[in-house]
Amino acid sequence: MRKKLSLGLGSIMLSLSSGAMAAVMPLEQYVTQVLTLNDEIAYQRLGADIARESITVSEGEFDTRFNASLTRTDTFVKNTASELLQRLNKHEYESVDDNIRLALEKKARFGTEFEVSYNIERMDNSLQAQAERGQEVSSYLGINVTQPLWKNFGTENNTFAQESTRLDSSRADYDVDSRRSSIAREAVHAYLDAQKNAHIMATRKEAVKTAKKLLDDTEALVQQGRLAEYDAIDIRAALALRYAEFSVAEQEYLMALHSVKRLLPSKAEALAVQTQQLPEISAVDFDLESAVTLALGERPDVVNARLQVEKEKLQFKSVDNANKPDLNLIVSYGLNGLDKDESSSLEDAADGKYRTWSAGVEFSMPLGSDKGSSERRAAILKQQQAETALTVLHRQVAVDLSQSYEIVQQLYRQLGQYQQILKGQQERMQIDRDKAKQGKISYMELIRRRDTVNEAQENYVRKLFDYQKAKYDLYFHQGALLDNIQA
Repeated sequence: MRKKLSLGLGSIMLSLSSGAMAAVMPLEQYVTQVLTLNDEIAYQRLGADIARESITVSEGEFDTRFNASLTRTDTFVKNTASELLQRLNKHEYESVDDNIRLALEKKARFGTEFEVSYNIERMDNSLQAQAERGQEVSSYLGINVTQPLWKNFGTENNTFAQESTRLDSSRADYDVDSRRSSIAREAVHAYLDAQKNAHIMATRKEAVKTAKKLLDDTEALVQQGRLAEYDAIDIRAALALRYAEFSVAEQEYLMALHSVKRLLPSKAEALAVQTQQLPEISAVDFDLESAVTLALGERPDVVNARLQVEKEKLQFKSVDNANKPDLNLIVSYGLNGLDKDESSSLEDAADGKYRTWSAGVEFSMPLGSDKGSSERRAAILKQQQAETALTVLHRQVAVDLSQSYEIVQQLYRQLGQYQQILKGQQERMQIDRDKAKQGKISYMELIRRRDTVNEAQENYVRKLFDYQKAKYDLYFHQGALLDNIQA
């Protein structure tokens, strides 16, 4: 059961141009931009388009074909003694034959092969000239049909290539979906990491401001003689440490921004992140059993693995079929004509008096070969390999979902604990602040308390964004990440 994931993530500020103004881009919009503009997805999508075109190419086997030929044969020979008597004692013999053949061929998907042909032959030789008979023109108009009787009447032989390319096309589409899901997951992680580091950087920047304010107050008290100089020295050292920690946070923030930008094309030059508020904590309403069922039925990589099994079965059937005997029924029927010119000969054929027909069967059987046997064994092994891979993937999907769900539950419980720790430290900070105003504790102790609060704040922020990423990972393993992001 697919459910929309509640985000509550604030927003990330992305400037996709070099202009001064940057548009606020929520997570869904950022991921959509990545999926639309990412070069890797565009490249893989082209591969899927090519695979679809391959279906049309495979169907070319069934295209109607027109064949035409024109041949002239000029024969000049010396006759033997016996031929001299038969050829009116003509010592030498010359024959010129012009042959024209026109034909339409069509192969049907259900196995039958058709050919409709028109042949005309113009014969002119020296014997005819001597007998004053002129040339003779022979014509033939007929149809030939070849119908396989075995191998499912030829349908399997005719559709193997087409079915294989169809499966390849479907697999290419699911490859694109699978890669889009992986890149969307990567984009979600990059987005949340940028937000997390922005919050941490803001916390450390505030710590610098606090330390500077305390240093100013301390130096004023030192000048008034109310504090010793070493108090100011301690706070200056603490301020230097805060600057160093802020520098580290800023560097991590810039690296996170680089990851956000890397998933977009080069035109997305000036990126900046601005945090508005922390995400809201919400428990995951998730049915693990339904999620496993959905993943095994619809996850792109699982569907792709099933299609691979189907393809290997088809390949085995093709190899096995090639080693079986062929039995073809061959039938032809044609009309013949013979006269002194083309038109008269064609009229003679159309009259229907002179016809030719034939019917018979043609049988061929392979007697076995090492190549055929090896191909068959290899096809069986590839089918078993694909089935094993699908079984392993099914098991891995269930394990990934179970582990991911458990991680989400653990992080949710830990997040509540870290929230309580942060709340307690903030309350203690308020008490220490009041004590510092009353002079009951030193400013250095107040800074240490502030450090404890900041550490609790950072731990809470890290755990909060780990929880957000874990929720999306859960939907990724379910195969519903894109639905939840782009719904």
